[in-house]
Amino acid sequence: MYYSVRMRFPAGKKKALTFSYDDDTVHNVRLVEIFNRYGMKGTFNLNMGRFALPGKPSDSLTLDRAKELFLGSDHEVAVHGYTHIPLGTVPKNVAVGDVILDLAAAERAFGRIVRGMAYADGSYRAHTDGVLAQCGVAYCRTVQNTHAFALPENWLYLHPTCHHDDGALFDLADRFLSRDSAAEGGMFFLWGHAYEFANNRNWDRMEAFCEKMAGRDEIWYATNLEICDYVRDF
Repeated sequence: MYYSVRMRFPAGKKKALTFSYDDDTVHNVRLVEIFNRYGMKGTFNLNMGRFALPGKPSDSLTLDRAKELFLGSDHEVAVHGYTHIPLGTVPKNVAVGDVILDLAAAERAFGRIVRGMAYADGSYRAHTDGVLAQCGVAYCRTVQNTHAFALPENWLYLHPTCHHDDGALFDLADRFLSRDSAAEGGMFFLWGHAYEFANNRNWDRMEAFCEKMAGRDEIWYATNLEICDYVRDF
């Protein structure tokens, strides 16, 4: 007799939805409000060396405002390069120093172990996964859109489903929601920058996406790290 074992997410859910948003932009505040309204969980990749100085006009959050936004929330704080250094453009020792500095600053500020990351400018090279593993990073998001829902083979090269401005976004959402057989399921992974909604005046796009995906019994709404840890434990 043969048995087939398939992974299910918590409470037997077949699908997971997660978000990854980069940089210290003040527009993260509005994005968090949208996520909270629709019961979504986001991962926010912060540059710990680029916060705004208190009392000076800026499009970036201050560290204090970031703490107000994320401490005690269900959202994940991850890192994105202390000063947004593209790791694929620097020697290994510089990459190690930048990642360690970023992680240490984030852990000191938010009082939690930080194990997630997104590549600044989507930049990496052959040695990058070794650097990140040595620094204790569990996963790192790229900018290579897959238009698919498969879980990654290597979490240190975590490719998202699509960017929120992708023309196929709502077609992909419909495809994801219709996946119904025992063999189907998977993860919808959306990424971007909150300031892009302000620049493009299309906050309604995220509102519509979240409204469409919210309240689904078959979907686990989770942070990047929650999904990474769950899959590895399985």
